[in-house]
Amino acid sequence: MELRNISSQDSWNRFVQEREYVPFLQSFEWGAFQEQQGHRVERLSIWNREKFCLGASIIHHRLPLQYNFLYCPHGPLFANGLSLEERRAAFAFLFQYLQRVYKTSIFLRCDPHIKLPSRFDTSRVSHWVQPEYTQRLSLEHASQEAQLLANMKQKTRYNIRLAFKKGVRVARGVRPADFPLASRMIRDTLQRRDLRAHPLSYYQNMLEYGRISETFGIVRLYQAALRGQVLAVGIFIFYGDTVTYLHGGSSQSLKSVMAPYALHWQVICDAQIEGFRYFDFGGVAPPSQTQHKLTHVTRFKTGFGGAQVRASYLYEFPLRKNVFRAFALAKKFRHFL
Repeated sequence: MELRNISSQDSWNRFVQEREYVPFLQSFEWGAFQEQQGHRVERLSIWNREKFCLGASIIHHRLPLQYNFLYCPHGPLFANGLSLEERRAAFAFLFQYLQRVYKTSIFLRCDPHIKLPSRFDTSRVSHWVQPEYTQRLSLEHASQEAQLLANMKQKTRYNIRLAFKKGVRVARGVRPADFPLASRMIRDTLQRRDLRAHPLSYYQNMLEYGRISETFGIVRLYQAALRGQVLAVGIFIFYGDTVTYLHGGSSQSLKSVMAPYALHWQVICDAQIEGFRYFDFGGVAPPSQTQHKLTHVTRFKTGFGGAQVRASYLYEFPLRKNVFRAFALAKKFRHFL
């Protein structure tokens, strides 16, 4: 087998978009944004003679003491039509390459949509980076808006109509002046719900980079407002066959006008008009857990219809076992301080 770096945006995206529910986290554009954030990104491919077997966009994340870990979000991705043994061999080749070349990388973290056919040891992981479950809405079988509305829960339909009746209007935010308010609203909402939030600069950089760069033109900001007052915002990714709800927030003011319902409905309509096959609401609580930090947002998302699906399987593969054990012990000790 042979490993090759892929630097062509078209070649990389052509491979990524071969599958259903295209994972934007493996897109060339997402890697470009991570590079803009200061991370090293590599797009590696494994070939068996001239047969393409596997692709992995890998992000280097810095750790203390000049160490780092490698993260392959929603990957690696296998070529269609491979046998189980071919997938095992391709992943083994990738793992052994990373272990041989990256002497300061402690572990490889992966969270693909499917289980990995790996025989390598993994560590027990308690912290999910990407959602384990998501709510996914199919747009290709609903030819009209009325059909999408009919598949929703009655309360959701009512709230959508109420929002527009009250005068809520939804538009794309494209001005740089829109970005600070949207970023603060997203951060404040996540903190209010005791969910992990990025620094304000992360959201603003994403929106600004999407505005000025054709490379990352897949990101869109939507805003729902009443008489000029922004009440809800959302960052959405339009990529491949799927529109994904990435980050969102809402104001504590005028909650009775149901602005978030109008916002999501408008994005769903836009996605359908533009020919996307799926709308992904992002993380929801696992089906068996009624008391979960995502329970509140799960009620909101499932009201729009669709199906709850397994979105990722989380793995951590130690590349330097002794250093990894020391790192895990230090992290556990810090947790109890």
